[in-house]
Amino acid sequence: MIGSEEFKNIVPILSGVIVALIGFGLNVLMLFINQRQGISSKIIEQYFKAREEITGFLCAFADIKTYDQLLEMDLFNASNTAVELYYKYYDILPDKVAKALLCFHMTLDDKNNQLYRIKKSRLICLSDEDYKTFLNEVSTLYNSKLYLYFRLMAGNMEERRAIRISLQARYVLNTMNNFFIPNKLKKWIK
Repeated sequence: MIGSEEFKNIVPILSGVIVALIGFGLNVLMLFINQRQGISSKIIEQYFKAREEITGFLCAFADIKTYDQLLEMDLFNASNTAVELYYKYYDILPDKVAKALLCFHMTLDDKNNQLYRIKKSRLICLSDEDYKTFLNEVSTLYNSKLYLYFRLMAGNMEERRAIRISLQARYVLNTMNNFFIPNKLKKWIK
């Protein structure tokens, strides 16, 4: 049995061991948290890089207003670039962004440059009835939606092709921006 004098000698040693174990545990916990935040930061950095490259590529298409502008573009190479970006950043991009980029590729590949969406894991060519829903996701201003809808429905075929490519590019950009808001980025870090 331990006497009170021996116990007094052991208490500082036990206290030191307990403090050392707590310190070690906190160190391990801090290393884990720092590593996790470091990985999250790297993923966000890669997403920023992918976003910058994809945005740079899409900006020219998002601003197409006329068929003459469309004629100046090399749609075949642009389609190939869209696919390359899709596969290059597939594992970094949120699923909806990757799918939107794939839809842009399909619009460029389509001989009439139709609008596309992916619903329930299926690629769907949008009908004229789907345009209003699509425009709600691409544009925030009512008068802009109305203007774009009339251009899609009333313009000649060449102008409609140009506006569809522009809208599909805007759809990708809008989808990317929806994942770029601070609350969604914070979820990546947690």
